[in-house]
Amino acid sequence: MVKNMDDKKLSSSVNETHQVNNNIMATAMEIHRGPLPSPEVLERYEQICSGSAERIISMAEKEASESLFERINREKF
Repeated sequence: MVKNMDDKKLSSSVNETHQVNNNIMATAMEIHRGPLPSPEVLERYEQICSGSAERIISMAEKEASESLFERINREKF
């Protein structure tokens, strides 16, 4: 089964189950594109290590700010 989110979202999930020689093989893959993990993954990080979601968001904000600063400086010269 392939599940694609609407075009505005950049997340997708793939879940497949195959029967091979009387054995069941399951494959799962999740793809997300963006500066932050999907909300579900971010929530799992927080469950594992309290405070990690805030640190991940802060890291993304800092990186975005630095990237914008670098772009502005390139355009000046």
